[in-house]
Amino acid sequence: MAEISIAEADVWDALQVDLAEDGSSPPQLVPVDRAFIRTLIEAAEERIEGYVDQELSEFEDGIPSSIQRAVILDVLVHYRNRLAPEMPDEYFALIANHRVWGFG
Repeated sequence: MAEISIAEADVWDALQVDLAEDGSSPPQLVPVDRAFIRTLIEAAEERIEGYVDQELSEFEDGIPSSIQRAVILDVLVHYRNRLAPEMPDEYFALIANHRVWGFG
């Protein structure tokens, strides 16, 4: 699994998924589809990194809260509407200050 920068628990809270014990010792509460959600987080982070032209782990003062919210919003959109995800304007507003623009 790739390393992710956003806390999985924050995404689970935003998704409002039901948690169940995972069978480990001591038992942890995790979503049944934890692996799928994790792949959505990885993909969301990759998309953001493409827009801001740097890895999330490279932000000097930690990941900005707007970037964290954008990753969570990306996961929400792709989790709830898997067949035809459409990013809302809010997503682009959240990353606008960090986005690297290029033409040509």
